[in-house]
Amino acid sequence: MELIFLIKNPSYIANQLKTSNFKKFIFLNTLSDLDKNNLSSDTIFILDFSKVLNFSKKENLMLNTIIDLNHTLVYVYDAKHNFNIKDYKTSSNIKFLNKSFLKHNNFLEILTKFLFKKSDIYIYNNLKLNFNDKALFINNSEINLTTLEYELLEYFILHKNKVLCRKTLIKEVWGYSFLGSSRTIDTHIKSLRKKIYPYRNLIKTVWGKGYVFKD
Repeated sequence: MELIFLIKNPSYIANQLKTSNFKKFIFLNTLSDLDKNNLSSDTIFILDFSKVLNFSKKENLMLNTIIDLNHTLVYVYDAKHNFNIKDYKTSSNIKFLNKSFLKHNNFLEILTKFLFKKSDIYIYNNLKLNFNDKALFINNSEINLTTLEYELLEYFILHKNKVLCRKTLIKEVWGYSFLGSSRTIDTHIKSLRKKIYPYRNLIKTVWGKGYVFKD
């Protein structure tokens, strides 16, 4: 997965990306700096609308070429302006996100969810999690998860390789509806591991800290 940014003041995002799972990312000053011949099929573009407004004729032509290549484009627009979609070729690959997308404290989480929704499914060997249908399959057989078990597994996948303490899981998965001790989480995770038995080791215990999902 390659991320290409054309935005103002990229340092804040760059610092976050350096500590994330996203290893391939590029910051451009202009779209003309892009070598469109070397684009991969899973490139994600994140463009600042204020920059799009000032595109040169060459950049606009390149933008339409990229759309033709069926790469996913994300326009981060400024609500003060009206983006005229008629200026560009209609494509399901064009996404519109609020300017706060880049300023959000959970930017990486939002971006991760967006990228997963690009395919709508997580696959690891014979384990498949469908985000749209909220369904888990192992060896093509659907696994019956409770709502809480599904939410736990989804949260682990969206935050894989990150150690999650029980306090975080309570806040993000249970929310204010949580009743009971933090050890209740251990019971639910034990149940989840049992249901995904062939892949139970994907959810690892980090003693004294919590849990981590590693595929």
